[in-house]
Amino acid sequence: MLRNIFPNNRDSIAINADVKVTYLSQLQGETLTDSNTILNEFIDAGFKTYDGIRAHMANYSFEGEILE
Repeated sequence: MLRNIFPNNRDSIAINADVKVTYLSQLQGETLTDSNTILNEFIDAGFKTYDGIRAHMANYSFEGEILE
């Protein structure tokens, strides 16, 4: 759905210029590398440190060994 909204070619949709839009595709194999760990996928997505990834994931109740 975001792929259709983001080009913003509809008059009824307003996207503020300051909004950063990101999404993770749900189409299998489109964005993830099967051999990567979850942490490696976050690094590939632009996160700079493992601590930053862990802090971000803690917002969604993912903590501890699950991220190893």
